[in-house]
Parts: sequence; structure tokens; C-alpha cells
Amino acid sequence: MNVISGSYANVLSLAMAVFSALLAGTLYRLSSLRRCPGETARRRVASLISWWLIAGSLFVAALGGRWAASSIWLAMSLIAMTEYRRLSAPTPSTTPSAASAMEWTPAARVMTVNLTVLYIGIAVGGGIAWLAFVSAASAIALCAATLTAAGVQQYTSRIAFSILGLLLCGIFPACSLLLLDPESPALFLLVVGMTQWNDILSAWAGRLLGRRKLAAVISPKKSLEGFVGGLIGTVVTAALLGPSLTELTTLDWSLLGLAIATAGTLGDLNMSAIKRAAGVKDSGTLIPGQGGMLDRIDSLTFSAPIALLLVEVMR
Repeated sequence: MNVISGSYANVLSLAMAVFSALLAGTLYRLSSLRRCPGETARRRVASLISWWLIAGSLFVAALGGRWAASSIWLAMSLIAMTEYRRLSAPTPSTTPSAASAMEWTPAARVMTVNLTVLYIGIAVGGGIAWLAFVSAASAIALCAATLTAAGVQQYTSRIAFSILGLLLCGIFPACSLLLLDPESPALFLLVVGMTQWNDILSAWAGRLLGRRKLAAVISPKKSLEGFVGGLIGTVVTAALLGPSLTELTTLDWSLLGLAIATAGTLGDLNMSAIKRAAGVKDSGTLIPGQGGMLDRIDSLTFSAPIALLLVEVMR
């Protein structure tokens, strides 16, 4: 079954709805800043500006086709990889051997080249087979580069850290691009958008209702109530919007919403665990008010591959 239907008119309507909601949220947030301390107010304003830029970039990627989207995703992945390498700096909880795994070594150069090749292939129409080929070739190349550069000293931990970085910074986020149909980018927009929407809803629900910790050691601010609130809101939103923009059914979108919310939360916790092991709160400062690139795409690292697999089954 062909799951993608509709037209750019539907996508433009979705864009108007998103930016209208963003405008309403911005006005509400600005009106509440009078009760906030100066530094908190500045951070929240910066976060609002970042959300506008993120939303704009997402629609440029969707409406510009695979070349535009692949270019944006490549830049995102290379920045994320740079932040990931910084997380490997020596701390009390990381060994020197693991810390050196992502310096600008042959392994890091292999990752840069392979990610570039991956996104060029996707831009010209590569699908799941291309993604699988590059993933396997990259893993083999990383093993060879790591082995020839440093021998067998702590080889397992070094190559594991490198391959994990390849997956989180490039391969997994790239799965979302395989949902981008040049004729109707609604599926791509909804999967990526629902991932971010779940983050927002979880934060809101957590602030209003949060009592019980979801994973206190990994992410003390996350609550069970926040997770449940985000999950319910994401499922409902996906079930309402999805069927009108694609040929997937309400049940399909309910399952997708459930998967996106659950996988997105796990992706967030996974990245939090990596950062906590490195002794840092944020992966960087690139995105004002939100942290680094890894902080922004953490949920997408798990939600994108799960959504792609589900859509392939639903087809």
C-alpha cells in the first residue's frame, strides 16, 4: 500500500498550524517572563528563538526535497559527531583509552567521509538497502582504521565507542530522510515533528504533574507523569493529524505515536547516560537555551529508525 498521499497544500496547511501554535506559545511564554529572574528570562527567550529556527529549518528540509534535507542532516550529523568526540574527554568516569577513541584519528576521518557518502546517496534516491550497505561498510572501515592506528590496546572499548557514535550521530537520524517523499513530505514532517512535540509535551506535563522520577540516576528532572503525559499527547496528535495527511490509518498513526514517544524518551535517556558518564550536562552550546546538537536530536536517534521500520511494515 502506498502510505504517502496529499500535496504540498496539505504541508503548507500543516506549516501554518505549526507556526500559529509556535506563535501562541511564544506570546504566552513572553507574557510569563515578567515573573522570571533575569538569567532565566534570557535563557527562555533564547530557547524560543531556537525553536523558531528549528521549525523553519525542518520545513525548508521538507519542502526543498532530498538534496536540501540531506544537506541539512549532514551538517547536523557532522556537528553532532564533533560534540560526541568532545564527550570522550578524560573524566573520572572515562578511561584514557576510551577518551582517545574519538580524537581526530583515522577513525574520526572515516566517520566524516562515510557520513558524507551516506547523505549523498540518500539525496540521489538511496533507500534502506543503501543505508544498510553504508552502515556495514562504515563498521568494517572503523574496525580497520582503529586497529591499524592503535593496535589491540583497549581495542574493544575504542571501536565500540566509535561505532556507537556513528549510529547516534548519523545512521539513526538518517532513517528519517528515507520517509521523505519529494511529492509529499508529510510523513517525514510528522515523524520528526511528533518527536519534538513529545519532548515539549513531556516537559510541560512534568512541570505540572511530575512527582515520581522516571530515571533518577540518569536524568533527575524526568518524571513518570511527564512521560505518560507526553505519550498520550503524542498519540492523540498523531492520530488526529496523520490520517488527513497520509494514507496511514488512525490505528497506524496511534501505533506510530506510541512508538515515537516511547523510543524518543529512550533516546533522550540514552544520550543523558552518555553525557553523565562524560561528566557534563549538555553536549554543547550551539543552540541557545537548549544546549548542543546532540541535546536536540537525542530523541530522534531512536524514534527515526523505529518509525521507519514500522512504516515499512505498514506498507
